[in-house]
Amino acid sequence: MCDRIISPLKGVIRRYCNEGHDVLTAADMFAALKERPVKGCTAAVCEVDPAVKEIKVNKIPNFSTFHNFSYEKDGLRMWKAFEIGSGQLLSWSTLHVQVLAGSISSKPVSKDLCFWEVQPRVVQLQKKEADPEEALFECNEVGCSQSFDSYDAFQDHVNFGYHTPVSISQESTYDKLRREWVLKFSSMTVNQEAPHQPSALSAVTIASEPLKTGWALQKPRNSGIRFSERVKQYLQSSFDLGVQTGRKADPAQVSADMRNVKTAEGQRAFSQEEWLTKVQIKWFFSRLAAAQRKRTTGESSAKENPADEQELLQEELARLEEKDREEEIHEVLTQIALEHPIQYQDRDICSLSKAGALVQFTVKELRAICDYFELPRKSGERKSTLIDHVSNMVKECGC
Repeated sequence: MCDRIISPLKGVIRRYCNEGHDVLTAADMFAALKERPVKGCTAAVCEVDPAVKEIKVNKIPNFSTFHNFSYEKDGLRMWKAFEIGSGQLLSWSTLHVQVLAGSISSKPVSKDLCFWEVQPRVVQLQKKEADPEEALFECNEVGCSQSFDSYDAFQDHVNFGYHTPVSISQESTYDKLRREWVLKFSSMTVNQEAPHQPSALSAVTIASEPLKTGWALQKPRNSGIRFSERVKQYLQSSFDLGVQTGRKADPAQVSADMRNVKTAEGQRAFSQEEWLTKVQIKWFFSRLAAAQRKRTTGESSAKENPADEQELLQEELARLEEKDREEEIHEVLTQIALEHPIQYQDRDICSLSKAGALVQFTVKELRAICDYFELPRKSGERKSTLIDHVSNMVKECGC
């Protein structure tokens, strides 16, 4: 409310200065406000009576170490921390402030610089919406039932209106349900012969048991799940068939076939625990392909033992993970990297930057270009700085 009054007063004084007048003292401010009066406001130049401006204050020792205070009947109670201990109590007689000459007062400097009479402001309040079901705004004061159709009417009610208490007839459906719910359950009694009472006690006992040591530590990762012999034979036969026919088996199709393949007796060949994902089959096929390459080049002619197989499989899995990661990084960089030519509204920014023609854009257009390409900038930057931002972006282009 004070800012709303002071803001137009400051505007009047500023316009008074722009008209060529000097505002150096309080009397100059008074002259500006009286020449251009603000509706509902008045001013005066006052000074404190020098005869009564000296006072005596009893200081509180170590006052900066206290952070919480309570005003009691006997005195002021202070704590260093909120309600820690009984605190320190200082009586009001100890803290009494003594004025040497009397109460402090102010008086106008002269008769010409006194308050002038103003007409009181009359505020017409907006009408309240009568139907609470269709109202858009409701008073947030506890116990008030007023509701309004516009924000202006709601704001006038908050600033100048009176709060009306809620009656039982004005309660909404949800309020009635809440009231009936409380009345219903406040009258309930607990059956002493409830059969489920021991189970509740046992649940409390289980929840109160202390946790074992190390429950927050990270669990070690498993080294890997070994495939069964049936799964290995099925994957080996699928891989060999692809090598013989020249049409390599698709890991996704093999994963789907494992869920539907059946034996000669009409039963499923693999249980749900033996089903593999596309990635697992892809890794196994890569292991078989690596072993085939080594047999072809003569690097490994002897039959590998299970330990060597597991080691080679882990190496191949690590290599595939690194390859997949590099492919993902390359795909992301391809999507976010700048492509030549860099265009904005059918204009080749690359060619304009090389020709030094970015100066033809206005400051507003350069700001729009920076925002379009998500270039960091400040609101008050000059045209040369904005051109530097665009030029630095063009340097990243492959052209």
